Amino acid sequence: MKAGTVDLTADLTTVSNKPALLKIIYCNTTINAGVTVIRDGTTARLRLKSDWAAGEIIDLGDGLDFTANLIVDPDNGIGAGEITLGYEDLR
Repeated sequence: MKAGTVDLTADLTTVSNKPALLKIIYCNTTINAGVTVIRDGTTARLRLKSDWAAGEIIDLGDGLDFTANLIVDPDNGIGAGEITLGYEDLR
């Protein structure tokens, strides 16, 4: 499994430029505001809550298939926070 860590103060982060299977999302540092969208190209696939405590995990079981790419798009209002995505390349 690969891991991509994302600073949520960035406007947009491409974690993988190719199809991927998202397996897990881990909150590295507490996130207090804003919504983070996980996208497949231009399509929103997940919306993450705005009140995450450090150490919280979203386990996606068998995974969520992203056919174009894997992008993290946080609200501009997020002042701080970091998440790590565990994924596998599909190609």
